[in-house]
Amino acid sequence: MIKTTIYAALLVFALSLSCNGDRSGDSINTCRNWQLFIDDYWIADSANVTATLHRPQKHPDNPLIRGDAPWQQNPYCFGSVIYDEEDSLFKIWYMSYNYGLPVADRTPVLYATSADGIHWKRPHLGLIEFQGSTDNNIVLTNYGHHDLYSPSVIKDGGDPDPARRYKMIWWDFPLGDEGYRDDGMCVAFSPDGIRWTKYPGNPVLHANKSDRSAMSCP
Repeated sequence: MIKTTIYAALLVFALSLSCNGDRSGDSINTCRNWQLFIDDYWIADSANVTATLHRPQKHPDNPLIRGDAPWQQNPYCFGSVIYDEEDSLFKIWYMSYNYGLPVADRTPVLYATSADGIHWKRPHLGLIEFQGSTDNNIVLTNYGHHDLYSPSVIKDGGDPDPARRYKMIWWDFPLGDEGYRDDGMCVAFSPDGIRWTKYPGNPVLHANKSDRSAMSCP
């Protein structure tokens, strides 16, 4: 019998099994929750199908976002990409590490959009000044004490407050430049993913200096 690689059939088959019965007492309802099929945990039985891991192919035009502006000298992977179904757009929030610039200009958070995830448009937002001009795509900067790191963004359609539709979390030094005293995880909120308001109680999580560099709530 010839084995055929049929991913769609495997997915539908597995979901139908999960929806029609309780798997060994598990309480997760896969009809309402997406499951990542990395193994056979959710599959009760199968025949004539096989899972194949495909090697990703790098796009020939990489890098798709380049360091071609004074405020975007070295774009980092730190950030988030979402597909906004409401706007039918891919949206990316990312950072750049601008070597040799003052700390306030060194690690801006930037914003771009794409219809296909390949060709990205960098809007001229006119929001935050960089070297005397607001003609850039900067949406957020650090507190001026230290570099910021790892901005991550989600769109929360369930929040009843439209001013908090988008939520960002990142590492920063809102209270000064002393590590393990003034730094921690910070959050900000936005109605559109472009105009952000930093939470006045930042940081919301501090770092305790220990052999494990553990996080703790203030």
